[in-house]
Amino acid sequence: MTNRLPQPKNIVTLEENTSAAQIKEVTDFDGAVIVPNLICTDLLARFNSEVDRFFVEQRRNEIMSIDPEADKFTRRLAGLAARTHCFADIILTDRILDWAEACLDGANYDIQLGSAQVLEVWPGAPTQVIHQDGGYAPFHLRGADKPEVIASCIIALTDFTADNGATRVIPGTHKLDIDWNEVSHRPETVPAVMRAGSGMFFTGKVAHGAGANMSNAPRRGMTLCFYAGYLKPEEAHTLVISRERARQLPPRLRQLLGFTSYYGRGRSKDEKMPMAWQYEIGDASQYLERGPIA
Repeated sequence: MTNRLPQPKNIVTLEENTSAAQIKEVTDFDGAVIVPNLICTDLLARFNSEVDRFFVEQRRNEIMSIDPEADKFTRRLAGLAARTHCFADIILTDRILDWAEACLDGANYDIQLGSAQVLEVWPGAPTQVIHQDGGYAPFHLRGADKPEVIASCIIALTDFTADNGATRVIPGTHKLDIDWNEVSHRPETVPAVMRAGSGMFFTGKVAHGAGANMSNAPRRGMTLCFYAGYLKPEEAHTLVISRERARQLPPRLRQLLGFTSYYGRGRSKDEKMPMAWQYEIGDASQYLERGPIA
């Protein structure tokens, strides 16, 4: 692997009515792209209101710590499908799912929601360690020449600026084999500056990290990480969400959360069959009605 870093260029911002196919065209080339007004202002306000209730009760960084320094100034909220009602309306946005399906070969293999977190970066937070979401994947699935197995979208829940900790990216790094654990210096990055309600789509191989918050107010965003269906997700959704709650969710969201089996290509090109995560040698969706065996 090489440690040669490219000179980063600015992140492309598309028109707000851009199709999923056009979004993928840019992420294939640059690895990241911004789409304005991805969710409407009413949905944004309602979701923020739901999140506010939990953050009032939560200490900074109560849930997890990845970067010991940056996370001293970060609050995280997971379990969003269990904790909020508006989450379903956001994640089931057609362009988000269509883009994720296209990136992860969803025509042949199921995709899933690996994780969904709201992150609030507070004033004083330093720059987060640069990383790739795809660094989670098994070693043999990593590398510029390997297929994408993780695809992510960050939605700005407040305005993202260069001063308040906007996610910083190095476009083009999805095409390079770089071991980020061996990069000792702080690489040059560009900020994903966007208005609240906008989203940045990026592949699991693009290097990125939260920026330093040098403002006097927190900035809030939500990260949606989609995984190829054969990977174990970061969040154990089926342990967080009750059967009663899961039955109330839209079928597509239940599938993304793991309340159905993983389907992949079967014996023919047009056949898809349950290949993993089965219940009684059948589809895992039976669990919602029948419950545990013992």
